[in-house]
Amino acid sequence: MSVAAADDHLAAALPWIAGHCRLITTNLPRGVIGVSVATQLLAALPGAWTLWIVHLLDEDMLDKIKKLTPPSQLRVCAPVTGVTPRSRGELTTAAQELTTALAAERAGRAQECEQVSALAATT
Repeated sequence: MSVAAADDHLAAALPWIAGHCRLITTNLPRGVIGVSVATQLLAALPGAWTLWIVHLLDEDMLDKIKKLTPPSQLRVCAPVTGVTPRSRGELTTAAQELTTALAAERAGRAQECEQVSALAATT
């Protein structure tokens, strides 16, 4: 394969590789240890010229990627961005704040119910 043909082949393969990386990123579970790193790796992968991409230029590998990746992923222009999952401590704090807010709402509702009952009793 000539250099120009290899460049053309690479230019045709890169949108599929980038689309496949976006698809895989959307399927990663959020909030799991290591997902943030995986997301960053998948975002950087299409731009690398690593040995792995050279293997993806193999027609069989590219055909597999094309079968697994919906064509709609090729039309996505925004780069894949990393999502930083919350730490266990942050989740615990958020849960405590929500529990406190829920308790306050329940107390307020109970007080309103008492007031409604008192007004109904006076009429």
